[in-house]
Amino acid sequence: MKIRWIIGKKDINTAIRIIDRNKNAEFVKARINKNIKNRNKLKFNKAYFWQVMLLCLFTTQQKSSPQSPVNQFFKKGTFPLGLETCAKHQNSLDAFIEEKITKYGGIRRAPSIGREAFKNYLWLSNGGYVEVQKIYKDLIALNQNATSYDCIIKEREIANFISSRLLGFGPKQSRNMCQELGLFRYEIPIDSRIAKWFNSNGFPFKISPTALADHNYYEFVMNGIQQLCEACQILPCVLDAAIFSSYDQD
Repeated sequence: MKIRWIIGKKDINTAIRIIDRNKNAEFVKARINKNIKNRNKLKFNKAYFWQVMLLCLFTTQQKSSPQSPVNQFFKKGTFPLGLETCAKHQNSLDAFIEEKITKYGGIRRAPSIGREAFKNYLWLSNGGYVEVQKIYKDLIALNQNATSYDCIIKEREIANFISSRLLGFGPKQSRNMCQELGLFRYEIPIDSRIAKWFNSNGFPFKISPTALADHNYYEFVMNGIQQLCEACQILPCVLDAAIFSSYDQD
């Protein structure tokens, strides 16, 4: 059996319109600079990777809008869970992280985040960082002449690898992390905002947030989004940023 995605003119116009309306948003411009224009300049950095990994654990079930507790917690200069600090508490890192989150207030899942971060710290410290550095090299090696199909296959392979290694990471957060790091252009995190926008703008079936936890369902929905973007000649990571920015303005 095969399913064929049919992208109509109305679909294309809707996607282009959301891009045009948000093209000057700082978030959109930053996404273009990091994930497209300056992608080949990306350098692996353990401390930054650790911070982004934590951010993804924090935002699994809560938003990170500009004034949210999560966003304020991660502010530059005051972030209390940097890699160097966490290394000093590695023997009881789960309890240390839980305590910091609980004392700050307004952030859910403190015990779960502590446990997941501790497990991930152990994996990263025992060969995981070497694996991550290889991911950087592999993705940056995909030059501008690589086909979109080649890029999608590679990004999808890496997303599945990450979700199999990092505790607390499924299809959405593995892509969220790689996109935030500047590594992904085609595979995007289908969060509540993305699902809401597509459900309101002609997606052929209602995207189920619960079903997105399944890798096969996630990739099926992702196929449709990627084909829409190809028809519009835009990259999925830019559409993602435009949709995200549009909701921040509401």
